[in-house]
Amino acid sequence: FTLNILEDSGNYLIHRDILRHQLSQKQGTVSTKTRSEVRGGGKKPWQQKGTGRARAGSNRSPLWRGGGVIFGPKPRTINLKLNK
Repeated sequence: FTLNILEDSGNYLIHRDILRHQLSQKQGTVSTKTRSEVRGGGKKPWQQKGTGRARAGSNRSPLWRGGGVIFGPKPRTINLKLNK
């Protein structure tokens, strides 16, 4: 579903202003912890070589259970610029 509205028309500007208003109403407080913000994980789980397991530097890696989130949401404010 696409709208083919010319950018010169007033309908487009009204639509953009409604979008700007709706975006400004968003709370924007959603957040997840990255691997550096998760508690713990300071020591290597096992040595680098000789165990036969894959190398691991922290048990708070995003690949592990209980690890951080890779590209999770962070708090932000959303502004849509609209010319006068």
